[in-house]
This record gives sequence, C-alpha cells and structure tokens, in this order.
Amino acid sequence: MRNATGARDGSHLRSRPLWLGCLAAFGVFIAHVVAFRVAVPDAHHRLELLEETGHGYWSVAAPIALGLFVAGVAAFISRRASNDPGSQHGFPRNVAVLSLMQVGGFLLLEAIERAVSGGSLLTIASDRVVLLGSVLQLVAAVLGALLLIALGAAVDRVAAALRSVIPALEIGSAWSTAPDLRPATTAVAAGGRGLRGPPLRS
Repeated sequence: MRNATGARDGSHLRSRPLWLGCLAAFGVFIAHVVAFRVAVPDAHHRLELLEETGHGYWSVAAPIALGLFVAGVAAFISRRASNDPGSQHGFPRNVAVLSLMQVGGFLLLEAIERAVSGGSLLTIASDRVVLLGSVLQLVAAVLGALLLIALGAAVDRVAAALRSVIPALEIGSAWSTAPDLRPATTAVAAGGRGLRGPPLRS
C-alpha cells in the first residue's frame, strides 16, 4: 500500500509541472511579444530588432504556444475533475511556481536567441526589452494563477452538480427495472377469483 501511494504521489509531482509548464510556456511567449510591442512601438523598427536578436521564429512559435495553452488547460480540468492533489494548490503557490518557470524560461530563451544570432550575452542585463519582459512575466504569472483559480472553481461547481444529478438518475433507473407485482396483488385482493384449486374427488 505504501509503495502504491508513493507511486501515485510521484505521478502527481511529475504530472503537475507538465501541465503547469504548458501554461508557463504560453505566458513566456505572450509576455515576450507584449514586451517588444511596448518597448519598441514602431513596427518597422521592431521588426528589424526582432530579426537582429534572433526572434524570426515567432510566426512558428505562436501556434505552438497556443497549442500548449490549450493542452495545459485541458490537463488541468481533467485532473481537477479527478481530484488530483496537484491541481488543488492555491493562488500563492501557483504564482510562485509560474513566476519561477516564466522568468527563468524567458531569460534562458533570450540568452539562446542572442547566442544563435551572434549577439552579446552581456547586453541582456541592460536590455530594456529584457527588463520589461521580466516584469511582464511576473504579471503573466499572476494572471495565469487567477485563471487556474477561476477554472478550478468552475470545475468544482460542475462536478458538484453532476454528483447531485447522478444519484437521482440511478434511483429512477432502479424503480423502472423493479418487477411488476400488481396482477398478483390484485388477484389476492379480489378473494382469489380467477384462481382454480385442485379438483375434488368424487
């Protein structure tokens, strides 16, 4: 029993970062895009900067990020409906985990982008886009945690409604399949008319 419980707990610990990581990846991309739009309002200049800093892959990354978001939300709803402990954490913990994932992932991604494009890694610390992006990652983490709270509450309400409906359906099904004893009861109440006993000996 202990091994089985330990195995389940280990599964929860592994699965929770998986769906939460999907949401964090979406947050990294969205905050990334917003940071460039806010820091560089001019579209032409922004496009040049994106190409120079290794962001030319964004057209491919956008549908991937959206797919990860949908997968993460679907996995969370599924696990919340099955009472997975990994989906029961509150707002502060989700904010902390998402913030760590998103800020760390964003900085790592910026470093990779600059390394691939031949840029200097020393400019990351002073880059206004990176600084703004890091702040926006924290904002995205808060919004993501709020989304999980709202989704969790909605799933709990639906699950509670289904639990109240299913027993009623089961009772109705049991009554519909019960044997019908009305003919026998009617015959007995009528004094046995219609029931014939054994013939009398002459």
